[in-house]
Amino acid sequence: MLNKVLPFLLLPFLLCADEEPKPGDYDYDLYRKDEEAIFTNLEYLFWTVEEGSLDYALKMSKPAPSGISYASGDVKIADFGWNPGLRVNLGYFNAKKYYEFFLQYTWLRTTGHDTDISPDAPNLYLNGTWPHIFTSPLLSAKSRISNNYNILDLLVDRVFIPNPHLRMRIYSGFTAAFIGQNWYLKYRSQKDETNIFNRWRFRAGGFKLMTGFDWFWRKDFYITAKTSFASLIGRYKNRAYQESNPYPVRPVRDFIFKDIRLAYNVMFLLGPSYQKNLCNSRIEVFAGYELSTWFNLHEIYRSSANASGRSKETWLNRGVFSLHGLTTRLTCDF
Repeated sequence: MLNKVLPFLLLPFLLCADEEPKPGDYDYDLYRKDEEAIFTNLEYLFWTVEEGSLDYALKMSKPAPSGISYASGDVKIADFGWNPGLRVNLGYFNAKKYYEFFLQYTWLRTTGHDTDISPDAPNLYLNGTWPHIFTSPLLSAKSRISNNYNILDLLVDRVFIPNPHLRMRIYSGFTAAFIGQNWYLKYRSQKDETNIFNRWRFRAGGFKLMTGFDWFWRKDFYITAKTSFASLIGRYKNRAYQESNPYPVRPVRDFIFKDIRLAYNVMFLLGPSYQKNLCNSRIEVFAGYELSTWFNLHEIYRSSANASGRSKETWLNRGVFSLHGLTTRLTCDF
């Protein structure tokens, strides 16, 4: 019975199967699998950052109930803009043993600026979500944020070519991260002003696993994808500092948190590529979208207020630290 059914089950695959390319065919050796090569990548990144827990003000759209009330209005958050970055690497492909090793560096600096002013209508206010010691209503709230992102990878991969139209890689190796973020807030009223600084740093090293493929689609065009997982351990430092006037300018907050922690990163990349063999080299041009998310990294610390010798409650807001955007790449083999 199975002998009669099996040919019908395999029929769709047999009809869609490509013939094995022969010497002289344009797709006979798409990946130059028998040629040793030194390769280099130059990537242009156009990314932005998404984070939670970056609220700094509430802008009322309707009057709040009389007396004491809770938060009311539209939440204003610090937004990152879109900024350029780069990624470069240099590596070697051993054709005899089908492995590659390479050194790779990723750099990106993202920034964002936001300003909100108090509504003109009576009984409508702009409220800060950070505590401030003011004697008159808030007139404006300003936010300025920046993030410096530096990743260094030393990776080795095994190249698999299960059929002439598909190349797969499995990567493993070491990774190091140097990430820092600064967030500055300014609240201003008619008589008073307060400045708040938030800063965190993460310097760590760990291991990365990655896999990817290049799937030949039609003449010189491919679908390219990668995904990676990394776990790092290192030093984390977070500081929240606040100063107020019209008093003689003095700090009213100076909070420092430090620890050794684990952080985790997940990345996905997908897009089309153009790849072509030349006489003694090979080029690849890629354009796709990349998503990268870090866990157990981004934290904002607030606290309750009390006399110097009394307790202060710590309020911790956490969020994922995510980057995403356009990734374009030029690869040359020599």
